Amino acid sequence: MVFHVTLIGVVSFGYMGHHNAIFGNITAHQAICAFARDRLLLAKEVAEARGFRLLHAIIDAIFVQKRNARAEEYVALTEAIGAATGLKIDIEGIYNWVAFLPSRQDPQMPVANRYFGVFRNGEVKLRGIEARREDTCAFIRTAQTEMIQLLAGAANRKEFQARVPQVIDLACAYLDRLRSGQVPLEELAITQTISRDPRAYIQHTLNAIVAQQLLASGVELSAGHRIRYVIVENQAKTYTDRARALEHLDGSLGYDAERYGELLLRAIEAMLAPAGIRADMLQQLIKQELPTPEKRSRLVAETTRPYWGPLFAWVEREERKKNAGIISKKQNTERPIPVGVAQSQRMATRNHPIEFCGAGE
Repeated sequence: MVFHVTLIGVVSFGYMGHHNAIFGNITAHQAICAFARDRLLLAKEVAEARGFRLLHAIIDAIFVQKRNARAEEYVALTEAIGAATGLKIDIEGIYNWVAFLPSRQDPQMPVANRYFGVFRNGEVKLRGIEARREDTCAFIRTAQTEMIQLLAGAANRKEFQARVPQVIDLACAYLDRLRSGQVPLEELAITQTISRDPRAYIQHTLNAIVAQQLLASGVELSAGHRIRYVIVENQAKTYTDRARALEHLDGSLGYDAERYGELLLRAIEAMLAPAGIRADMLQQLIKQELPTPEKRSRLVAETTRPYWGPLFAWVEREERKKNAGIISKKQNTERPIPVGVAQSQRMATRNHPIEFCGAGE
């Protein structure tokens, strides 16, 4: 019952201020916000009167802190806020620590819906960061999730700081794998929901490029449909070469390691911002750390089977087709093989991935 009432309230509130609302009223929208602020400020006053400090507040939640507070004090606080506001208040959990991340535009400005933390029972809470977002590719989501699990073992700020070097080592390993071309395209696929008909796009955004590619191949799309694509060359002069729909990739094209590296560094920065590490500091550190034979060797040791990356996998498939007689091969041809393909074929025939990574050279 409570869930359904909440759902109705959230939906109706959002519709009140929507520009296409038929029965919406902007004054009603503003009034709802005013009442919400009043209840929120009242909850803040009740908490402060009991010795708690308000850390953060967002829509339907407040984050409070009190040094050495007992669990029963939090229960008493929720009962007091409920009595003062007339609203039912529950305790979602008690954190060991929680980090509220700053805005990327202004490091001095906090963002309401970007934070992560760990409850006393070990459960991790994420909001607004890459591991939580649906448009994050699997490779970056996995990397950030592993970093969070490393940090989750920290019980306080000091232990958090002590685990930062381990997070940086893990970040270097992921960046190394990315830059060496070993990541399957499926793990780099970005999922986006298009906001309009592909024909209605004016700017050459990646969403527009891929949606129009799919339309040209006979796939009918409209607003609300999801597309999956890989960034092939983000700065290509010909805009159609910047990204490809995942369905159109056969492995003959690689991926833009530099662009994906930037996205990965952004995810790493979110994890290390609470430790005072800025993006520019991280960039310099990564440049100094990569590449190192030790990290390459460790990465290879954890690999269950050699994987050369999408380009080399494509070459291997073409070789298998030739051997099976699917592709006829002319004998004694004078036509030279392109340098890139010839190099890929030579590398694909090697037996040890360390050579590909360069650790043994």
